[in-house]
Amino acid sequence: MVDIIRDIIPSNRRPGHSMNPDYITIHQTGNTNAGADARMHSRFLKNNGPNPSWHYTVDDEVAVQHIPLNENGWHAADGGSGPGNRNSIGIEGCINSDGDYIEAVRNMAKLAAWLIKNNKVNKGYPEALKQHYDWNSTRNCPMQIRAGKDGINWDSFVRMVGEYLRTSGDSDNPSIQREIAVRMAGSDGEVDVPAYLIGNVTYIPASFAGTIPKSEVTGHGSYIKITPKKSEDLETVEELKEEIKDLESKIEEAKKALS
Repeated sequence: MVDIIRDIIPSNRRPGHSMNPDYITIHQTGNTNAGADARMHSRFLKNNGPNPSWHYTVDDEVAVQHIPLNENGWHAADGGSGPGNRNSIGIEGCINSDGDYIEAVRNMAKLAAWLIKNNKVNKGYPEALKQHYDWNSTRNCPMQIRAGKDGINWDSFVRMVGEYLRTSGDSDNPSIQREIAVRMAGSDGEVDVPAYLIGNVTYIPASFAGTIPKSEVTGHGSYIKITPKKSEDLETVEELKEEIKDLESKIEEAKKALS
């Protein structure tokens, strides 16, 4: 499953109509500029929504969620009450020149498979999968997939989704709630390092593991989970509390014996 960063755009930049989606609509951004990745499109929507607006942008590394799945987006160009706009989850795939195109398409397929497997849409595979073109035939979208770029056309994309449905592991994988910066003390002084909040736990790059003493370190891909242990002082306090309880108990026993 591709990692999901939840970066919901403000309510005034979303259409706000409730939705119980049947379909997943596949788009490609049409933006080949270097840097036009998922995070860039998230910033774009925060400034330019609600028209256009869609639910996810996917690049070769992550998927960024922009709109809750129970709200619609304006992405299908089939009108204010059309099934594409009002009844489908919109996924935009990045085609930025400095990204890995095939990996971005794979990540779209992984996300679509996850949505279907976890019942985020009412339709099953492959009925749930739609091209933007299916809703408005004047829109040649997803353009690169429709043209068979790098050997991946629509039929092979649909098969790819099916393969991920068959081979994916547990459903409801934890998603990245948001990307954060953590200030760490390194050899060159304090630096801000990229980190992710996943399931209310912070994960930082594994290369910084040695900078946090007295911590339990567990893996998460190339990132690690840091769980600070109790300091020696706190452990000593806990031990003293237990000794005090034991002494109080002995005092009470002595009082009873004297009476």
